[in-house]
Amino acid sequence: PVSRLNDTKVYLGLLPERTWRALRRQVKLNVQKPPTYFRLSDEPRTFFEQIVLALRPVVAPPARCTGAEYWMRTQRSDTGFHYHFDRDGTAAPPRCPLLSSIFYLSDVGGPTVLLNVTPTQTPPRLRAKGIAPRHNQLAVFSGELMHGVNPGPPSRWPRVAFYVNWWAEPPRLAKNAPSREMLKISRRVRVQPRSNSVRPLSALSFDPHALLKRADWLEVIARCAEAQ
Repeated sequence: PVSRLNDTKVYLGLLPERTWRALRRQVKLNVQKPPTYFRLSDEPRTFFEQIVLALRPVVAPPARCTGAEYWMRTQRSDTGFHYHFDRDGTAAPPRCPLLSSIFYLSDVGGPTVLLNVTPTQTPPRLRAKGIAPRHNQLAVFSGELMHGVNPGPPSRWPRVAFYVNWWAEPPRLAKNAPSREMLKISRRVRVQPRSNSVRPLSALSFDPHALLKRADWLEVIARCAEAQ
């Protein structure tokens, strides 16, 4: 898990301003929609799936990746999100995506925290990486890693993000078709990443014990162990 944690990458300024702002607007309109699965060999059906295809060369999922599961979230900047694993429901043994990715669309909210813990392995020494939200920023990390969001300072603006998990096989709980509303409002535009700005950076490494005193990562580990 330590090596997988160290493989985490962050890309800044990936999309043209007009494109990421359009994505932010549509995320806010579709925030209540359930996760949707897009087979990468198909033609994109929505603006979101055009974004997925634009991110694919940067994410560089393994050749056995067949599709992407995408969803979106907006939340108050001073709220977090519980520590968890991305996994296919309650499948046993746990089935996780090949890679997870987050496209940040605002500058507020607490950091995404990644831990060197997987559904099947708890290390003797806990390590972590943190990623502060920045608009037009993409984070890519192993789909097996435990992660969550720590609350940030209050702000009048929400924390906005677009999430894409990259799978070898379709997750059973994701919808295979976009909602009617998503199809109706999605604009079809040409999406092209800025190739000259695709420079991977490392996420910030830190000793997580001080930051995560109140986090529930131990409880999550225990629950996942019981599900084996």
